[in-house]
Amino acid sequence: MPRLFAAIDLPPHIQHLPAELAAPYIHARWVAAGQAHLTLRFIGEVHETTCTDITEALAGVRAEPFEMQLAGVGVFPNARLPRVLWAGVEAPEKLFQMQSRIETALRTVGVPPSDQPFHPHITLARLKKPQAGSVRRFLKEKAGLTSPPVPVTAFILYRSDLSPSGARYVPERRYTLR
Repeated sequence: MPRLFAAIDLPPHIQHLPAELAAPYIHARWVAAGQAHLTLRFIGEVHETTCTDITEALAGVRAEPFEMQLAGVGVFPNARLPRVLWAGVEAPEKLFQMQSRIETALRTVGVPPSDQPFHPHITLARLKKPQAGSVRRFLKEKAGLTSPPVPVTAFILYRSDLSPSGARYVPERRYTLR
């Protein structure tokens, strides 16, 4: 069964950001170069027939192109028990509208609604053990992280193939914004 998610692909200078920000004092699994993306909706494992329905439903999502940029860093779930390091995204309302339309399209084909609110971010690393002190240092050092505006002209339905060496993301279909 394919494991799917909808995401915004990022330009190379942003995709390589996790490797550039990797801090030797943080023991983590940093996102591999070229694998960084902005997840719009994690769908999970679905049957092949549902995969086809999802692909078709997402083709009906209408959204306009926009620009976004990186803005700061943070952690999930919280600073006392950090598990994920992320780069924040300063995003216009158009991003939230597009994500909402994706969520609606998925519901029409029986995908249950997400139980997490949408928080636009780019995952940098997954922490193996809580490291509150090291993470506070990282957050302080990288607090001013920004990027030039990143044009968003499409979103992609990805399949995530899991292996012992980590996930590999395979584009299933690209949806152009207009």
